[in-house]
Amino acid sequence: MKNLKSLIVVGILAAAGIATASQADMAKKLQTIYSKLDALSLKKDMAGLTKLLNQVSTPDCIFVSKTQKMTRDQTMQQMAVVMPKIDTVTTSTSHVDGVKMVGGSLVASVHQTVAMTTKPTKETGPAHKIVQKTSSEDTWVKSGGTWKLKISKIVTETIIQDGKEIKM
Repeated sequence: MKNLKSLIVVGILAAAGIATASQADMAKKLQTIYSKLDALSLKKDMAGLTKLLNQVSTPDCIFVSKTQKMTRDQTMQQMAVVMPKIDTVTTSTSHVDGVKMVGGSLVASVHQTVAMTTKPTKETGPAHKIVQKTSSEDTWVKSGGTWKLKISKIVTETIIQDGKEIKM
């Protein structure tokens, strides 16, 4: 009886180790995707961002912030309007802090920092330096044999313009 309990404990620990290793592998795979998105953002490559996002997300993917919920297409349209107003993107870094399985989906905890300078315009006046820091929970689902982004939900967000925090 003692050996049976020992075998059960060893089996549970082995399964936990496999799950942890699998989650670490998935975190690395997802990190590669986020790093590609960061590289395209630094270049302000809207065509590349659109192509990659279409490849790695579901058609019904949504992006949820504290104030709005947008589809993938709406998000890309908004980025297409904002991108010409940006002079340079100086920083775009995303870090996958962890991945956990939740009911057949992967939920990744992601921290992102984007820093940019805007172009001076009649509407906004002189150029501005903006730093946006977000933490999100991104849900990935299995689709056609690959993992695709289904929901990106911002959990925390800080936006600093010219050294002052903008309250949302």
